[in-house]
Amino acid sequence: MAKMNSLETSAFLEESNIAHLVTLREDGTPHVSPIWYKFIAGYFAMFTPAHSIKFRNLHSDRRASISVASYDEPYRYVVAEGLASLNEQKFDEIALAIASRYRGIERGKAFVEQLKAEYEMGTILLKPERFMTYRAN
Repeated sequence: MAKMNSLETSAFLEESNIAHLVTLREDGTPHVSPIWYKFIAGYFAMFTPAHSIKFRNLHSDRRASISVASYDEPYRYVVAEGLASLNEQKFDEIALAIASRYRGIERGKAFVEQLKAEYEMGTILLKPERFMTYRAN
């Protein structure tokens, strides 16, 4: 199994793949949800409505895991595990950076404004304590 080097990992995490965030329910069972992210200064930054299951789970148990995989061959992935922090980054700042990455600047900005109008939003920062990568040979 080949691992990505740091340059390959950085380039891969700049792609706009959908991630899957795993949080733990109060009974310890995992909850998996697809999520947009941006890898910034060693953290996975994300946003979500404050009433979401993943956000509520992280209030009770900060342990989380994130998986980012390519859609096409050659297959690549990054899996990281660590502790999440909530609302340590301003929503507007991080949400615009993330939404623009997936939708472009104008559509990203409109998407963030729509979310703010409809929901109380929160931010998640996941600091990886364990990091695994894979690339097909």
